[in-house]
Amino acid sequence: PTVKVWSSQGGFEQQHGVLTVHVTNDETPSEIEVSQIIPYYVHLRYSQVRWKCEGKSVPRVQKILKNSNACPEAPTLLQYRMTLEAQQACELVIPFDKHILK
Repeated sequence: PTVKVWSSQGGFEQQHGVLTVHVTNDETPSEIEVSQIIPYYVHLRYSQVRWKCEGKSVPRVQKILKNSNACPEAPTLLQYRMTLEAQQACELVIPFDKHILK
């Protein structure tokens, strides 16, 4: 099976943005894991992180890991496991605020 994954980033002024992870599946159903590392100076809006999917069915998405705030200067790892049907495309949309270091 051919699964393609890429990411893109958009911004609003200097402080806000959206990171989007795009996932497409071509030929056969596939179980995949998607991981994204977020730098420590980026504040995630966890309540707005979401998956948007095209296709006949909604994939089963399982969140595997989200780092805690134990160390404020550690990056955050978001990790998801999901099953994509053939010809299905999904996007993981991650809104964020950037903390300016002083």
